[in-house]
Amino acid sequence: IGKVTLSEYGEFKFESKDKVEVQKTDALESIEKLKQSIEIEYGVTIARPGEIKKDEDGARQLAGMPSEPELKVLKESLAKTSHEDYRGMKIWFISPHNNKEVDTLGTYENDGDRANKPHSCSGGCGHKPGKTPGGDLVLLPKSRQSLGGMSGLDGTILHELAHHEQGERYGHQDEWGGRKSGLASRDIADQHGWTFSKRHGEHLLKGKDGGLWRFQESRDQWRWTGGKPPADGKRRLDSEDMKERALVPPISDYFPNPQEHQAEALTAFRSGVGEQPDDIDRKELALKSPQLYKITRDFDQNSIDLKFGRNSDGQPNFIRDLTGHLVPNTEESRSRVNIAERIWGLK
Repeated sequence: IGKVTLSEYGEFKFESKDKVEVQKTDALESIEKLKQSIEIEYGVTIARPGEIKKDEDGARQLAGMPSEPELKVLKESLAKTSHEDYRGMKIWFISPHNNKEVDTLGTYENDGDRANKPHSCSGGCGHKPGKTPGGDLVLLPKSRQSLGGMSGLDGTILHELAHHEQGERYGHQDEWGGRKSGLASRDIADQHGWTFSKRHGEHLLKGKDGGLWRFQESRDQWRWTGGKPPADGKRRLDSEDMKERALVPPISDYFPNPQEHQAEALTAFRSGVGEQPDDIDRKELALKSPQLYKITRDFDQNSIDLKFGRNSDGQPNFIRDLTGHLVPNTEESRSRVNIAERIWGLK
């Protein structure tokens, strides 16, 4: 005699006067095996359901149970970016029960002190402070509403992993072209059409007409700040209009700073052609912003080369296929990519 309960995490619990027995559903067994395989292969830790994440501002977030399809999306994204070292990273699938950030898809948090590459921060940091070696990848409930697309789980994971990559390349709290930043981050910000303003203490986006524009987060709009005045007299723009006026047009409407400008482009570039329900993928990047495509392709290949090197002829050992995955650099794989890029109008 006793009672049987089923937890939200798939555990059967039988309680009698003498003992408590816990058994798992087949679905839970399958999820736990997949979680374990991901953790072993990539050196990450997936937060336990019910685990509390405490932020420095006192906010508390509850880890939920990832579904098997969600874990498969995570594994796919980690495989696509296997040129990066994720050892020590902690991944949180946040439960909707007490989530406060209803409009945010996800965050990547790393304070640098316990990161793979230590650094210092002089202000204008691109990431939140984290408490885990390798950083905290936090997937909020809004991103878990759909598996695919830039605003779905797939796009969110690729985007936040791009922030990890930026941190490993330039410093996790580097201010990208600011007063004490390195030349590498200044160069990549400049490539994306940004210039750092000492007067304003932040980056300004260059317009194709010679104007300089500043993003006002409180008003969610862009304001002309310097350079050549806009010919049409419009000194305030929404992100959709600013995207058309930018010197290096972004792929999405989310580009408040150079880090996000690049992270969105990397997300699209690494998405398999035709796989995303919103059609924002490598092909779309090439068609809508050829200049940004080339900048992203060069950065991506450089990241791959840093991990896998080049052969005796100076050619990459691995390249990114149209599926978004890394493949050996063979004549066949090169041909697939070259033919597609010619069709897309790239030289």
